Amino acid sequence: MAGDGSTRYGSAVLCRASVIASTETRRRWQASWPISLHSALKPLQQGAGDPCLALGRSGAREWVWRTVDTPDGSAVQYLEADRGEVTATSWGPGAEFLAHRLPLDLGAGDHIGDFNAVEAVAHAHSARLRERGPQLLRHWRVPAVRAVPQVLVAAILGQRVTGIEAHRGWAHVVRTCGESARTFTSAAPAHMVVPPSLAQWLAIPSWVWHRAGVDAARSQTVVRCLTALTATDVWTAEPSHVRARLRTVGGYGVWTDALLATQSFGDADSVPFRDFHICHAVCHAFTGAHRGSDEQMAQLLSMWMGHRFRIVRMVALAGVSAPRHGPRLAPSDHRGR
Repeated sequence: MAGDGSTRYGSAVLCRASVIASTETRRRWQASWPISLHSALKPLQQGAGDPCLALGRSGAREWVWRTVDTPDGSAVQYLEADRGEVTATSWGPGAEFLAHRLPLDLGAGDHIGDFNAVEAVAHAHSARLRERGPQLLRHWRVPAVRAVPQVLVAAILGQRVTGIEAHRGWAHVVRTCGESARTFTSAAPAHMVVPPSLAQWLAIPSWVWHRAGVDAARSQTVVRCLTALTATDVWTAEPSHVRARLRTVGGYGVWTDALLATQSFGDADSVPFRDFHICHAVCHAFTGAHRGSDEQMAQLLSMWMGHRFRIVRMVALAGVSAPRHGPRLAPSDHRGR
């Protein structure tokens, strides 16, 4: 890591757009629901060792450390929540931007309307879903963290591979090409790193991806998708515009689109079809079948149009999964090829 705020890849140097600063911003925000930081942000975590997101608990208080690249530069944020009140302390050039976005990042833009979780699962096969799902959903709203490159790259790295492979690749690339969070605050956990900016993602050499165990198909999809975006797309353009641009890119399919929609843009309806596990979990939760299909899941969710992802998330929050049959998919390693 270069001490002047640049990132070095061998002999090449890519200077960050931000100027390193010790800016600190504090904000308190009272949510209108009994918020759970972990329910809101855990789907963004790329494994327990994610260098961009760490979650923990101290008694009744939940805490989160997160790192984000913003339009103003790098930002590191520490969050605590207790009885619906969130306290956020942010550091770095992007501290004020991240503090300003706090309510949206945690789901304040999600208007649940007349959706009734108890009625939605009243006739579900899973007793666990009927009993726990509605209560757990009270603590969650669909977050809209924006941070398009960060969410998009993580989603692409998860295409057609095991979670272990995706998380390993993400951690390696971010640690190789990002900035240490302790550049901005010594209080940050030692393993945490601010992810690359849009320009930096595009400047990553092929050998970095290779050493991360990311095959050419996924790394090239990352490049194609990010090349299609502008700085306006990343932070201020309408979500429908950004998604429409990306749908023209090879390798950007319905699964990746759903992850971007539900994590970056707070879409409560997009369903991650073509996922290896989700259709089985949803079908099992509502019908008891050990296996399901995207078509069956789509039919089950059709009565909750506008809230379909809310149902999918409630199944996950309740911890409902389909029974496993046969051996698990083994991770592959492309680094020796």
